[in-house]
Amino acid sequence: MQHRPLPPEPGREIIEIEPDADEKICEGCHSPKERIGEEVTGKFDSVPACFKVKCYVRDKYACKQCEGNISFAPLPPMAIDKGIGGRRLTG
Repeated sequence: MQHRPLPPEPGREIIEIEPDADEKICEGCHSPKERIGEEVTGKFDSVPACFKVKCYVRDKYACKQCEGNISFAPLPPMAIDKGIGGRRLTG
């Protein structure tokens, strides 16, 4: 029985699994085996709420002649001014 493909919405993590090196050699003639295709098995997996760090990299510019007059772009609006928390995502 063929299963319907899983929907693309949850995203995908591809985990490639290769046979051991000795399994890539033919037992009969000892020649290297060639890749002829693949088996794909999809499983739903639950990932608890996760956090990530957003790093805002702002290039600084300065006048070499004046050795000063430093400028860089302001940060975008934050949920809490000068806080480390980001915005809350709502569904």
